Amino acid sequence: MGMRYNDNSNIEDLLFLLVENALDKEGVEHIERWLSSSVEAKQYYLDFVKDYTLMKAQTNSMIDMEGDTFPIHDEYDAELWSALAEMEREAETNHDAEVVAEPRPLIQTVERQKITFKVSKSSLLTFIVSAAAILFFAIFLHLPSSSRIEVATLSINHEAVFANGASYPVGTRLSNNDKSLWLQKGAVTIEFDYGAEVVIEGPAEFSMDSAEDMTLNYGRLFARVPGRSKGFTVETPMAQIIDLGTEFGVKVDYDRACEVHMIKGNASLIPGVKGQTTGASQLLNANEAKYVSLSGEVKTIPVKTTDFIRQIDPETGFAWRGQSHIDLADIVGGGNGFGTGKLEYGINPETGVLAYRDRDHVTFSSYQGFTVVDGNPLVDVVFCPFKDNSSIQVSTDGKIFGECPLTSGTHWGYIMNSGWFGQTSRAEDAYNGNLQLDGQVYGSKEFPAIAIHSNLGITFDLDAIRESIGTFKLDRFTSHCGISELVTEKGGFSFEPNASFYVLLDGQKQFEQNDMTPAGGGADIDLEIPADVRFLTLLVTEGSDGTYDGDWTLFANPKLQLNQSN
Repeated sequence: MGMRYNDNSNIEDLLFLLVENALDKEGVEHIERWLSSSVEAKQYYLDFVKDYTLMKAQTNSMIDMEGDTFPIHDEYDAELWSALAEMEREAETNHDAEVVAEPRPLIQTVERQKITFKVSKSSLLTFIVSAAAILFFAIFLHLPSSSRIEVATLSINHEAVFANGASYPVGTRLSNNDKSLWLQKGAVTIEFDYGAEVVIEGPAEFSMDSAEDMTLNYGRLFARVPGRSKGFTVETPMAQIIDLGTEFGVKVDYDRACEVHMIKGNASLIPGVKGQTTGASQLLNANEAKYVSLSGEVKTIPVKTTDFIRQIDPETGFAWRGQSHIDLADIVGGGNGFGTGKLEYGINPETGVLAYRDRDHVTFSSYQGFTVVDGNPLVDVVFCPFKDNSSIQVSTDGKIFGECPLTSGTHWGYIMNSGWFGQTSRAEDAYNGNLQLDGQVYGSKEFPAIAIHSNLGITFDLDAIRESIGTFKLDRFTSHCGISELVTEKGGFSFEPNASFYVLLDGQKQFEQNDMTPAGGGADIDLEIPADVRFLTLLVTEGSDGTYDGDWTLFANPKLQLNQSN
């Protein structure tokens, strides 16, 4: 028939075909979706039914054909109108909280004469068939189960636990009138039939309203909406977010206030409870965020780019929150590179065990060689260079750095997720505090650093890191290295220390900076990481002064940059 089902511009034509029993299955499904979309659609349908019924009755009353006729009295006409009026009253009772406009009266009081119409059998049969179609959709309006339409698919289940032991495995189809889902913990990815994708993180309460919109009553979600699916809508207790081709995060607190954080594109924000706006629509652009209070007041807030799970790797379970890099200092502290490591913790080079920085247990050592780090799968080995051999093994698979300078074979302390260094002296004026490089103090979550004394090295297993992040790729290694400028100021040394820095890929030297001093400032490191390289090694040795004294060295902001194209 050439009918279009991708919009509602021809809805009246479809309704006419429906009541005439001439609408195909696809058209019926389109009307079902339209009826489920709003109370206004249901009201429009009831008005159409009334108009159609009146037109049909009036048309049939004027037909007087030969053959058998059936009298239709005004009593029957009144019964029909009464039945339709009762249907509308039931619809208004079911949705009285949502209808805003006053309903038009179905029956007007008029002075009528008793009239007997004569209608042929064929005309009456047509009317009865049409009335059956009308009755079917009237029942559809009042029985929620009959309007249940599958609108989305749960595509990823990441350790999700739902209330009351409910189970939603991958592939579960979700419907528009399902009860609210309570996700207690974990996360799920839901793909809507019209193209939008949302990641919901527990605890959260949410429901699907159609293939184009959903409701978030509490919790966090991140929506990724392709251009073809513009118009996707997220309803919250205090605001409505209408997508214009975006990536955005929504957070709803227990008190129903909400935040919207735009990452890409833009969207329309309409404050106010559902159906009752309290303010004008606002356009949100990329890197903007808004807070909507219980009163409907909208405030600008800083955008939070890493507060929402954006993507879950189904193979590894890696939940990506938009981070652009992996923090190697965090890994040294026993973490995953995304903030789970412990500050002021590090790896004992003699045992490979994670330990706190307590200076009473950190001493000078003449241990030489390498130690496997069994307790951290992302770190391969830690080691101390030899004093009489320029070749040192830097990985468990036998990679050798053959150009290592000879050292005194002695080191001090642990390799730390920290910017802290302390002296073993118990003197009250002994310096114990954070390190500083080019005016910046390091050793915090905001400014991470690997504190590593000279004559120590650490090797990271890049393959293990790749496995942990799934489809993301490692792009580059970047850092800023040097000796703390506080050595001469706080350390009480009468000389200026120096040290040499190295970065190796699979045992091959890629970066070297010799005899760096506190006064000379730091040096930038920026190295590409080829896909076939497995090991990244960071090494510091004593400089040409021939001593490790005062070598308070650090790799500041040590990052593995992520390539997000996957």
